Amino acid sequence: MCKKWECGEAVPDIEILEQISIIFHVTIDSIIKAQDIDHFVFELGVGILPYIDVTKPDNLIQQVRKYHDIVEFPKIRFKDNVELKDMQYRIIVDDVIMADNNLEHVGENMRIAEMLSYIKLYLN
Repeated sequence: MCKKWECGEAVPDIEILEQISIIFHVTIDSIIKAQDIDHFVFELGVGILPYIDVTKPDNLIQQVRKYHDIVEFPKIRFKDNVELKDMQYRIIVDDVIMADNNLEHVGENMRIAEMLSYIKLYLN
């Protein structure tokens, strides 16, 4: 069972948020934004899965983290979608498809760069 604010039914008291932020050494803003994981969704076809493999160097997730160190933005939810073509991906912001692209004709060495450029575009 979750607390009302964890389930999105209520907002916690500002004093409680302040105490949580002190305990975990984070900002109140980051606590509030942490609940909003479905605001920005990156759906990908199964052919793109190797590009988010965290065991491989310079994968897409590492590139997004590097960018996040420079620019603050909401969390991104990476989600596989078997209904997409192998090399297809979508960027969805607030349940609206903002980009629906296919990497089929993009050179293998440029695929991460292309996906990252679209992520940056829609984060700003």
